[in-house]
Amino acid sequence: MKFKNIFIFFVVILLVACKKHDVSKVDQHAELKEWLKQNGEGYKNGVLLFKDANAEKKAGHLNWSQVSTYNIEGIVYTEVPFMFGEENKGELRSNTSEANVDATFYLMLRTINGEIDGAIKVVQQSIDLKANNETKTGTLESFRNLKNELVNIWFRESANNNLIALKLAENQTWANAISSQSDIRSNSCDISYTTVRVITGGGVSLDSSPDNVIIYSVYTETTSFKIDCAGSGSGTEYWPPTPPPSSSGGGPSEIEKDPCEVAKPAAKMVTTLSQSDKYDSAKLQIQNADSKVEHSITFGTDSNGNTTASPMTSCTSSSTCTANINWPGAIADIHNHTNDLPPSPGDLYNLIGVNNKYNQYSTRMVVSKNGAVFALVVIDLSAANRFREKYPPIDLGFGPDFPSEIFDKLDEVKDAFMKKGLTELISVEAAMSYVLDKYNTGMALLKQDGIGNFNRLITNETISNGSITYVSNNCN
Repeated sequence: MKFKNIFIFFVVILLVACKKHDVSKVDQHAELKEWLKQNGEGYKNGVLLFKDANAEKKAGHLNWSQVSTYNIEGIVYTEVPFMFGEENKGELRSNTSEANVDATFYLMLRTINGEIDGAIKVVQQSIDLKANNETKTGTLESFRNLKNELVNIWFRESANNNLIALKLAENQTWANAISSQSDIRSNSCDISYTTVRVITGGGVSLDSSPDNVIIYSVYTETTSFKIDCAGSGSGTEYWPPTPPPSSSGGGPSEIEKDPCEVAKPAAKMVTTLSQSDKYDSAKLQIQNADSKVEHSITFGTDSNGNTTASPMTSCTSSSTCTANINWPGAIADIHNHTNDLPPSPGDLYNLIGVNNKYNQYSTRMVVSKNGAVFALVVIDLSAANRFREKYPPIDLGFGPDFPSEIFDKLDEVKDAFMKKGLTELISVEAAMSYVLDKYNTGMALLKQDGIGNFNRLITNETISNGSITYVSNNCN
């Protein structure tokens, strides 16, 4: 693996226990909270004000103890409710005829390619939309970015859970309709109707200093919607509909998956492969070859489910080694590194390309100079492709490498672990596992333990009083 700064690697044998640390006391949302403080616009203090038709203000505060997470197309979305009172679980409700409002407000956060983004989700229940003498009842869900610009509006029918993507007609700036008495006239992709009640996202409150919170309000207005014929948006501004809560008949919110559980199938596959005679022979053949260059062998599976191995490819240099991707039934390959380093950025970028061409070929194993064995596996190809598009490789003369942004973060994490007295190898593998997750690469880094099992390496980041700490939280 080639890093931004050239350094001499030391070979030191260090036994490290791969036990999973107790992280029950770690604030799992510390990074998101810190980001909100720095980038949250009028919501950075975690407060949202609502002013009803009677000009009565109600303050909603973020409740991080009731966080929900959704994995949508490989991206994890974190949903935090604004609580206007514990008794109604954050739902803002007024039963007066002048301000008939049933709405729930949420802060939505997500990380795409290492960059955090935020939006406000407003949900209104029991909305009736009428078109061509037909009434559809459901839930209206809208997203506004933290600058209060409307991004997406979704209508979910209660009867069948169907989704309708809406967009505002031209020159409309408010958020969404909440009236149950709306007359809709449909013509191709255009829908227009008169609404009685509207929730709007206003600007920063001038009378709430120093909080500088956002005031939402409800008022009467006539306006128009259109159907978004494409059914979705595009680009990073787009916010997809979130799964409905159980109260909407759509099942419970998806629980954020344990990264160890996500990697278990891959870890089991690699462990099983490493227990085969073909693997033992391949590894021994590679380790007995010239250690100054890299050598590669590809594993496959025949029609009877037996493991096969290709002839060894001996490379002319450490930067020109290629795997035999045309080996029948190819599922993985193994090669040596001429130094004590885990899979490199070049291994990562190349494996993404291979996995796109051969669906079952998802694993690249690496034997370091001191005998440590790693496995780089694709666990989410869609996320891997998004990562490669966002952060294409650069070549400084040593083969494909990470862009400087990722290199800088990798070196930062590596240095943090070395300051703890850990070896270069342990520090680099911890840094690599961190950036794989940080930048949502869709990849997992596994390492073989003393009894032959492969386990996922995980490095967590915590932020306290502006200080960043990195901790290994490896699976077992």
